[in-house]
Amino acid sequence: MWCCSLMLSCEFIGLSQTLFISLGRRIVFSASDIKAKTSHCLSCQIRNDSRDFRIQSIKHQILKHLNFKSLPNATRNAIPKMPALYHIYNANPELLNDDPHSHGHESDKDEFVVKTERVFTAAKEASSPNFNNISDSVFFSQPAQLATARVRSAKLWIYIRKAELQRPYLLLTVRRIFLEQGTNVILKFVYSSKINVSKAFGWKRIELRDIVVDWMKHPLFDIGLQIRAENDKGQNLVVLPPTDDIDKGYEPWLDIKIQEVRSNSRHKRSDSLVCSGNTTENRCCRYPLYVSFIDFGWEWIIAPTHVKADYCSGECRMTMQDNTPYSWVNQQLPGSAGSCCSPIKMSALPLLYFDENHNILYQILQNMKVEKCGCT
Repeated sequence: MWCCSLMLSCEFIGLSQTLFISLGRRIVFSASDIKAKTSHCLSCQIRNDSRDFRIQSIKHQILKHLNFKSLPNATRNAIPKMPALYHIYNANPELLNDDPHSHGHESDKDEFVVKTERVFTAAKEASSPNFNNISDSVFFSQPAQLATARVRSAKLWIYIRKAELQRPYLLLTVRRIFLEQGTNVILKFVYSSKINVSKAFGWKRIELRDIVVDWMKHPLFDIGLQIRAENDKGQNLVVLPPTDDIDKGYEPWLDIKIQEVRSNSRHKRSDSLVCSGNTTENRCCRYPLYVSFIDFGWEWIIAPTHVKADYCSGECRMTMQDNTPYSWVNQQLPGSAGSCCSPIKMSALPLLYFDENHNILYQILQNMKVEKCGCT
């Protein structure tokens, strides 16, 4: 703030060579010193404004790209404990607080603004009284992202509680629930497996791609499944909703990988300046900016919790930093507004989050992190 106070003082003293402060101490500045410090102070303020604008822009971009009408009512305590999420973490270092050294997702103008790669949808209880008499049943609502994508794989994740068994195996069965002629409920076989007792408990996954592909033909209807793995007393060991605190996070989930068209083209970009926060550089430059979703109060974002987004700030007049030779020539013309310091290369942000319907989505948001700045 001392710098800004100096700038305001400079307006009154003009080119005076002496500046007095309230403590009676005299400090001597030359006119060139004052001009340099005033210029630096102005660039500080511009940089702060650019930084604040960038933070608000990031919030706006994410909410706009995700098409949220309201913020999801979800917290990190609701994150399921299935191994699939940990596999995503391990395969994508950028999700671990957005590793700034990872460049696995470079943005391209020809790609989708939001590219969905994976959708997790949670099991729920029956919403129709027609299914009240079906024991051990769960239902899944179809995510909107399936409407315009091809299903690569679809797996059902279930958790089987540990129990003592007299027989050497555990029988796991899955049946699909259909409603015919409005009220007639029928069950169709989907899957059956005898699992050795030594491997019977914990998380299990079942391939359901064909079932999900068929389900996509009827997007307005929930898909119902009856899932059973009984102990010697006939008690179901599969964790199903509703759950108590002990079983929270172990409910069934559908894990659906989808395919979208992607462009492989890349655009060559020119080099740009990279500056630290306390630099005296006035030219167009990329500055560091770490954004915390936790500080935003966005607990619905599972990962990453922090993003190195960066921002552009600086002057562009009479510079050869421009993105193209034409833009540099154009700014020299009389009446030209000149160039603006803005991103010329951006990278994508991988995001794992809860949507408004409590599905978990793994998406790639294009053009979210600044990689290079230039005058355009």
